[in-house]
Amino acid sequence: MLLTRRGVLKGAFAATSALALPALLSRPAGAAGDYPTKPITLLCHTAPGSAADVYARELAHAIEPVLGQPVVVVNRVGGNGMVQMAALQAAPADGYTLGINTLSHLSILRTGGKDVYTLDSFSWIARAQLEGFFTVVRADSPWKTLPEFVDHAKNAKTLVNIGGQGAPGSAHNIHFHLLADAAGFKFNWIPFPGGIEHLTALLGGTLDATSNNPQTIVQFAEANRVRPLGVASETRLEAFPKVPTYIESGYAVDPAWNQIRGIIGRKGLSPEIQQKLADAVAKGTQSDGWKSYMKNASLTEGFLGPEDYTAFIVKQDALTYAWLKKLGLAA
Repeated sequence: MLLTRRGVLKGAFAATSALALPALLSRPAGAAGDYPTKPITLLCHTAPGSAADVYARELAHAIEPVLGQPVVVVNRVGGNGMVQMAALQAAPADGYTLGINTLSHLSILRTGGKDVYTLDSFSWIARAQLEGFFTVVRADSPWKTLPEFVDHAKNAKTLVNIGGQGAPGSAHNIHFHLLADAAGFKFNWIPFPGGIEHLTALLGGTLDATSNNPQTIVQFAEANRVRPLGVASETRLEAFPKVPTYIESGYAVDPAWNQIRGIIGRKGLSPEIQQKLADAVAKGTQSDGWKSYMKNASLTEGFLGPEDYTAFIVKQDALTYAWLKKLGLAA
């Protein structure tokens, strides 16, 4: 049985929240002054062209006119996000070096980074968007529906090869485990640094399917190069009206497992600067350019400011940790 039952998670959320939230909210305060007075660097943990990289660049473009300073995206790829986090921790807590974060950051903090960083190592400034997960195959694949693919995965002599961003325990990996567990099959996970890389591998014939996001696949789907078989969502997405949800296809996958994208700083960033940045995100994401990007990429608005985002992260950490333990990736 999947660990998505509200009773199990509710207890985990409560226990984790009670311990973590006070620490996360009690960071040293510094003076915001006239911040910002110089360009801001926004670190991205994935490769150029990935969904997270596109998000970082769109966000930078949206908040630049609000902050009145350039926001420069720099890719720091490696270690499933550890390289980015190390670069962020090496910079002063002055708001001029920030990072984007996704759901996979929580997995990293519970696995490879557990002896290096905790939730309290970072300032959780704002959440900007949510995004569902797809199972995607090539357009010329023999599987026209998700049940056809599942039937193949169950009966194939060798495990199906599934590509996705990040090592086992990443957001994309857990997403596919949710489907495989509900449908009753096993798979071989092939990790990639970004969405474009595993989409390229899929098109090249080295993967059977990928765990991917709408904004990465939308142009390829429109060009009839890939076929989305299903989406982990409560309802069908506007840009993919013919793609059924997993539940519609008969698989009881919890639709609450969404990709999240936000902005973080290192521990010690003053509450005043955090709020100024969050306000810039709130205002910038109301721009026409941002709204066009969100619509074209089939993304969902999901703004949260520092206090609400911190509380959300504590709860999401409990959910992530429950899945990592189920998969044998965390003690």
